[in-house]
Amino acid sequence: MFDAIRNGIAWYQDPYGFLDQRIEQKRYDFRVDLPGSDGAMFVGTPDLIAEAVRNKHLIGGAGLRFVQPFTGPRALIVIAGADHQHRRRAVQKMFYQADNRRMQELTGKHFADATRELQPGQDFSLLPFYEQVTLRTIIDYVFDPDEAEHSQFYALMHQWMKSFESPIWLFLKPLQRDLGSFSPWGRFLRGRQAVSDWISSRLDSTPAGSESVLGQLIGERQSGALQISDEDLVWQCIELLLFGHDTTACGSAWVAMHLLDNDMMASPELDSPAYREACIKEALRITPMVIHVTRIATEDTTVGNETILKGQKVFPCAYLAQRHHEHYAHPDKFDPGRFLQNAPDKYANFPFGVGNRLCAGMPFANAQMELLLRRTLELGSIEKLGTGRTTAERKFIIMAPQDGGRVRLKPASGS
Repeated sequence: MFDAIRNGIAWYQDPYGFLDQRIEQKRYDFRVDLPGSDGAMFVGTPDLIAEAVRNKHLIGGAGLRFVQPFTGPRALIVIAGADHQHRRRAVQKMFYQADNRRMQELTGKHFADATRELQPGQDFSLLPFYEQVTLRTIIDYVFDPDEAEHSQFYALMHQWMKSFESPIWLFLKPLQRDLGSFSPWGRFLRGRQAVSDWISSRLDSTPAGSESVLGQLIGERQSGALQISDEDLVWQCIELLLFGHDTTACGSAWVAMHLLDNDMMASPELDSPAYREACIKEALRITPMVIHVTRIATEDTTVGNETILKGQKVFPCAYLAQRHHEHYAHPDKFDPGRFLQNAPDKYANFPFGVGNRLCAGMPFANAQMELLLRRTLELGSIEKLGTGRTTAERKFIIMAPQDGGRVRLKPASGS
């Protein structure tokens, strides 16, 4: 028990550091006791990751039930099997597009709006800057509200998200008690209800098959292609809002900070779309926002030479795999050029998940990050505040640059 508590504290405080200790020992696959996950197995060797992902007795979804207060009991990331695949096909239609012009237009608009708030010489954090852009974009993309509705709902979402900035509420169930509107969990529940009520109010007024994601899902339901209740439809929208903006914003902040850390922000190579995409891939390789995916055993099974008992968890770990010395030369070095060569093994690089639970919005996120990088480069010269390489900190369930990535927008020369 004491080992589990000690490991849990280390894992909570510094997940990257927890894993770096194993990497230094060339331990890419290991067992560890964590609170609520005795005998959990971290897997970082690509061959073993492939084995774990293909194992029919190791399923996704069930191991993520801790996020249910945020996404509901039947979120896409929580449900499994045929139910998951059925919902996934409907959602992917709206996000798995090679040329998503609506996303490009909305992102460009909101980036321009956010930029107007910046002044030359101003210090600011990249993460909240990008979050403003991506949250406003996903609100328009999912609901297509008018300007007044957008402002109202953005305020509701922003207020709700402030109530769970610390991930401690996820890990300590005893803290999840409603002691009124002045208690942290009470504020969380009331904020969630306000968001849910706003979405519920749009179910009857949103035309089936309209341009919005909600309209498309309603159309799918009316045609019989999607079986989903009103309650699950509301929860599905909440899931898309939460995970459809924060990971993209965080990934974009990491890209910029890696470029700044390596004095590459003014590199002429960034004029190339292929090189910008390589920079994004390399940033997500070194600093994956989601450290691992989770599989849970439905019955006794094995991974490699390890026996996994029913109910135990296996963590195919992106951070370990993407720093594996046998697959990446100088894995700590930021080297976008490695992605201009041969594509890595899909089990050695999976910042968006792996197997049949790959992120349904991956093309959307990749394209949006490329656009955000391009617009940031057009913004003017920015410089990093502080010295030393950017470190990581927990933000909800993702890993973000310390302090959101503090930068300064340098005044134009001669001003």
